[in-house]
Amino acid sequence: MMHTEDGARQFAAFFARTLDWADATGSASYSAHYFDADCTECSTLTQGIDKDHNAGKLYIGGRVALNGVQLPAASPDVNSDVDCVVKVSITAGETRAPDGRVIDATPNLPDVSVRLLLRWNGSSWLVAELTIATS
Repeated sequence: MMHTEDGARQFAAFFARTLDWADATGSASYSAHYFDADCTECSTLTQGIDKDHNAGKLYIGGRVALNGVQLPAASPDVNSDVDCVVKVSITAGETRAPDGRVIDATPNLPDVSVRLLLRWNGSSWLVAELTIATS
């Protein structure tokens, strides 16, 4: 990804897709390459996916569709952190225990905002902060 405004936008969309992939496969190792070690929310999210998978839990549904990436109205200074919002929708899903019991269920979430603070590390973008909000 390029160190430009468009590069930041493309990276934000790509990172959202890595989280969908982690949820779909039960492995967040790919996503972990793209966030800063200080991003505690990123670590919590990906470690939770890995913990569930290692415990034999299965995620069904809950797929993420990308609806767009919003950057600040004024062109961001890509030489500093870039704050952006990734708009997604998430299909209904459930988490099942190894014996097949449904242990958690979520409804369709048509309007989810994922706030990402992106940081250029000298050669690539990384997620420095992540916040998820549903409406």
